[in-house]
Amino acid sequence: MKIFPYFAALTTSATLCPALDFLTVTDVATPNMIEGNPGGNPLTNIIEGAGLGYDINEPHTRLGGTWYTDAPGGFPSDYIVSNPGDEIIILDLGEDRTLYELSYWGYADTNGNGLRDFEVRFATDAEGGDAGLGDESFGSSITDTFLFNALNDQTPRQSFGFGKAITARYVEIKALTNYFNIVVGGDRLGIGEISFAQPTAIGAPDIVPTAPQVLDFDSGSSFQIPVLNTGDSDLNISNISFTGPNADAFSVVNTIPLAIGPFLNGPIEIQFDKTGLGGEVAATMVVTSDDPDEGTIEIPLSGTLPPLGPIIVVTSPATITLNETGVQSFELPISNNGGLPLTISGVSVTGSDADLITVTSFPASLGVDSQGEIVIEIDPQLAGPGAIDAAIEIASNDSTEPNTTITLITGLPVVFHPIANVQTNTVDFYAAPNLISGIGIGFESPFPHTSIGAGQAATWVTDAPNGGSGDYFANAQPNPVIIFDLGADVPLGEINTWGYSNTNSNGAKDYTLRFATDAEGGAEGLGDEEFGSSITFQPSFEAAFSANDRDVEVFEEPVLARYVEMTITDNWQTFNPAPGGDRVGLGEVAFPVFDGNLNPALGIVSSVIDENGNFAVTFYSNSGVEYQLDRSTDGLNWERLPVSINGSPDDTTTIIDDAPLADAKVVLYRVVQP
Repeated sequence: MKIFPYFAALTTSATLCPALDFLTVTDVATPNMIEGNPGGNPLTNIIEGAGLGYDINEPHTRLGGTWYTDAPGGFPSDYIVSNPGDEIIILDLGEDRTLYELSYWGYADTNGNGLRDFEVRFATDAEGGDAGLGDESFGSSITDTFLFNALNDQTPRQSFGFGKAITARYVEIKALTNYFNIVVGGDRLGIGEISFAQPTAIGAPDIVPTAPQVLDFDSGSSFQIPVLNTGDSDLNISNISFTGPNADAFSVVNTIPLAIGPFLNGPIEIQFDKTGLGGEVAATMVVTSDDPDEGTIEIPLSGTLPPLGPIIVVTSPATITLNETGVQSFELPISNNGGLPLTISGVSVTGSDADLITVTSFPASLGVDSQGEIVIEIDPQLAGPGAIDAAIEIASNDSTEPNTTITLITGLPVVFHPIANVQTNTVDFYAAPNLISGIGIGFESPFPHTSIGAGQAATWVTDAPNGGSGDYFANAQPNPVIIFDLGADVPLGEINTWGYSNTNSNGAKDYTLRFATDAEGGAEGLGDEEFGSSITFQPSFEAAFSANDRDVEVFEEPVLARYVEMTITDNWQTFNPAPGGDRVGLGEVAFPVFDGNLNPALGIVSSVIDENGNFAVTFYSNSGVEYQLDRSTDGLNWERLPVSINGSPDDTTTIIDDAPLADAKVVLYRVVQP
């Protein structure tokens, strides 16, 4: 038995291949698999054929429908693990036919159900037996077994060459994996189309003209150039040479002569040397073979290099993790990707926190393709919690960017308020308490506090009330509301959020906040707040589309509150190409401790009748300042009460009228400094 290694899919879209002829597949069966929707996606969709399943013209892109199984494990699950039997598809060609390749068209490029790794075996007409399809002795007389890997792409034809002729009536395809955990989905198995292309030449090789190749020099210096043989005999490459303006920069890695089997793609590996080159690069690769009709083909090669000169390369932004003890040293890597030496004339620090950072050393010059580092020291003891605003400015003889900036992402850990409780008005698929896992569990302790987890144990997401498709906010669905209880009135100056997923549009996008104090919570506590009553400030923000980074939204005015109500008004369904949007989710929400002064202009925070029947007025104050209370029934005539109090260092102070006017219809109060 021959076991071939995994072959990558070759799509014909990269070539100039003439239209191919395909065999007719007369029947198809799946002995162990149950179709998911046989009426709308029947098994016969796999063998619709030329003109129906795929375009009869090159490059033979997919036209027709798809077939997919049921989901025995439910969603989310891996179909290959959940299905109790082998995932086998058997194709019947009606009689023994000569096969050179298998053509495959994918299921859906936005869904993980598509076939990925698969095994191919064969059986002859004689081995089919009287029972016909499904009773074959695969691998008995034809011992060749092939393993292939399909791309998750629903449009192009993917060709998997056998490298030899196989004479068989039956072809068995066994699915080994799908794209579960790589793309959303994977609880089913899906296929677009399968067929078998025929050679364009009988008894001879047939080289396919290769499209011009645009080379990405940033990705490296070695490149694979596709050379495809669609004849039924080996294509023998006898010589490869290069012509054109930059021919001397290219060379061949393969040993020549080189044989390429039927329906196999070379490929030809070439090497590129950029020494002394800059700007546009052009050459022509000349391939000489024993193709009887086209013994020589030319493949144009092109690409773009940076201008020939010194080119400084830095990492920006650069993330630096600080701790709170002592001066710390860090190395910032730099390199010269140009064709001439780089001279660095100076390095300086800019930004409002520049005084925290010292440049201790930097290289005066860097040769061609050489590396170095700028060494800096940071004294975190001079900084408060949160971000440090600083950047490194580099002056050099770079031919296009003489002044280069490295933005620093660094700072000391932020202090966050503990959140006592959270509740939602939605049916939750992942639990709401995941929103308040907190520092060290939901997000990292060091600045910039990147998200730690993902998935069911680390995010919150609603159910899908619209049946798993479409937009959560369609069909008059109520907006998701989340209420956070901080346990006591605390000063708040910003909200931090972490998104739901980088690959899914369920993440919350737009939201509005309202606030309530401890006094407004009522005896029943969480959920009984009068949001927006005493605190009328209602900011709105847009959350970032990121599951990893902390999104910081600063309030235009700080508030003193115990409860925060978040109303989500949109997700990313119509704003991002990622799949999803039928749910609403977040990773984490946190409230940093506000280290500034509450705005005195906000005045009175609350005014309530306390348990003794006295009237208590809470207001913003300055420590050590004396305050008194004025009272009025008409807003014109004010009576100063015989009470005074010194301002509290905790930003707010409460002053009490212990003889309130019980019979007055309206009583007004104002806090004054005598």
